[in-house]
Amino acid sequence: SVQRGDWTKDAMFLKYDLNVEPAKAGEYAAAWSKMTNAVGGPGSQGLVTHITGNGYASHFAFVGASSMAELTSETQAAFATDAFAEFAEAVGGYRKVQNVMMVTPVKGW
Repeated sequence: SVQRGDWTKDAMFLKYDLNVEPAKAGEYAAAWSKMTNAVGGPGSQGLVTHITGNGYASHFAFVGASSMAELTSETQAAFATDAFAEFAEAVGGYRKVQNVMMVTPVKGW
């Protein structure tokens, strides 16, 4: 797992279910880290490897924010950057976004 920021301080998340070719997992993590470090933002960001499941997703990525408005504006700003465009082009051949959802934690234990 790779993480930037403290996700426990965020109230809203976008979660991306991803399928990354196994041989490219390290390359993907490096590209993702480079992009998120360049884009920045006030909330957390993370990339997690699934070790179980049905093969639908090998990883999930998340972006957190304090509110839906902040999450929406930060995501739109990130998508408009050169860093995101370069990332999307670099990983597009071996990464498939399977699903995107907006998530808010209900309770933590």
